[in-house]
Amino acid sequence: MSERSKERVRCVINSRNRLNPLTEDSNDFTVSLNSSLSRITEIDIERVEIPYSFYAINSTNNVLTFNSGANSITITPGNYTATTLITELTTQLNIAFAGQSPAVTFSSLTYKLTISKSSAFNVDSYTDIPTSTASYALGFHVSSATSTSITADSAINIAGPNYILISSEYLTSGIQHKTLFSDSTYQSVFWAVPVSCSPGDTIIENPLIPIRLNAQTTVLSTDVIDIQLYDDRYNLLDLNGLDWAMQLVFIVQ
Repeated sequence: MSERSKERVRCVINSRNRLNPLTEDSNDFTVSLNSSLSRITEIDIERVEIPYSFYAINSTNNVLTFNSGANSITITPGNYTATTLITELTTQLNIAFAGQSPAVTFSSLTYKLTISKSSAFNVDSYTDIPTSTASYALGFHVSSATSTSITADSAINIAGPNYILISSEYLTSGIQHKTLFSDSTYQSVFWAVPVSCSPGDTIIENPLIPIRLNAQTTVLSTDVIDIQLYDDRYNLLDLNGLDWAMQLVFIVQ
């Protein structure tokens, strides 16, 4: 069929219009379209707009444990610089290890943290103690040996996710070739949006990428379309109360 015989029908999906606003969040919601559409052969992602209102340190990665989980600190969710992170860590360590003179330093050459205190301890990695969710962001990828001064094995990562995953069982169910990943976790990912701006700005992506379907498809106005937003570690992305939107183009023959 020639390009002239194809019709392009735009579709705007906004999390503000979710079906259950009292029970659904903007990172995990359902919508229905206001009209049915048949003979769809392709979906183009025309535009995505997501506010950078999420935190690099959040409820999914803000606990650091010590001594095989015997002690822990909880970092206040937020976006940090190295300086403000040191202040926060020092505050929380003084609460957890009162009287043990805890201190935190940061190397601007290696981008690694060093934690010290008067009595010996060890820092747990997430791999060994799953409740130590902040270990990756703080550079402790491997549980440390016991010492009074411990330097992280890796640089800190407080920049937040590199990309955002838009996921939908409904929208990916008929896709001919899904996005490929090295991990089978991401089977329902519709699109990966690179994070290309700073906190407080709006992430805007105009991919204009055609996604072919296995066969002509019909979307009914009664269909319930599920949408999720995940970070690059596949945690639901908390936009802290803000909404986001994407514009699709259905190619109809």
